[in-house]
Amino acid sequence: MTDDGMSLKTGRSSWMDAVIPYILRGGVFLAAALAGLGGVLMLARHGLQKMDFSVFHGEASELISIGGIFKASAGLSGEGLIMLGVLCLIATPIARVIFSLLVYVSQKDRIYSVVTSIVLLVLLSSLFSGYIR
Repeated sequence: MTDDGMSLKTGRSSWMDAVIPYILRGGVFLAAALAGLGGVLMLARHGLQKMDFSVFHGEASELISIGGIFKASAGLSGEGLIMLGVLCLIATPIARVIFSLLVYVSQKDRIYSVVTSIVLLVLLSSLFSGYIR
């Protein structure tokens, strides 16, 4: 217990509750900034090109792997930056769950640590289940 009657655990939880929105907002703003910059670059480079929608053109082969997305983004490819923004958007809730897990483990809160670990496993298994096929 602290001087104001709050337990140390409650103080840490309120600290965690204050940090989580910053993680979520930061991830969403970063994703929006990357995707927005990628969109501006795509329009600047290809905005006047006539599009032919009668034939489907899939994603470029370098943009279907995480390494390829990072490589394309480093080269300031508009498509690569948009895909990197999508990756950041996907990673945001995962980062929040990892942060929560670290806090619960540091508090030695076994129940929340186990539940949060299960949530993290479900998130990661759903994320990587496409690679298993």
